[in-house]
Amino acid sequence: AAVAQAVASLRISLPGNGIVTLPNALFFSDAVGEAIDDEGMLKAELQDSPYGPQAQLSGLAAGLVKYADALKTVRG
Repeated sequence: AAVAQAVASLRISLPGNGIVTLPNALFFSDAVGEAIDDEGMLKAELQDSPYGPQAQLSGLAAGLVKYADALKTVRG
């Protein structure tokens, strides 16, 4: 709950500094460390999961690119 409150507070204050936030946030659980192998790679079963961290990060990155492209158009 504290993290969600922090995100909400930042979304209110950041636009005053010219910073645009995405409408969604990505949270990781404490178990994310267990999802990474000894080589620092995300375990294969999680890479292939449509609901795993890899898919969530890919979706967030795609959204970020869309917002960046829109801002380039608006800000020139």
